[in-house]
Amino acid sequence: MSARKVRMIVRVQPSAQDAMQMASKGIAAGKLSSHDAQTVERCINGKKVIPADVLHRVKQGAK
Repeated sequence: MSARKVRMIVRVQPSAQDAMQMASKGIAAGKLSSHDAQTVERCINGKKVIPADVLHRVKQGAK
């Protein structure tokens, strides 16, 4: 048997305030759609996990 390494990608959820700040920065820069921002807001209000693809777009938009 060969030993195989498994890489695990762990995404840390930002706090609610940080997530909303990143979303507003992304919208102001024109790099994020309002739909993604609404998704983040719904997840925060419903205390759900933000989907990884949306979280990635929010982080990229805030840069």
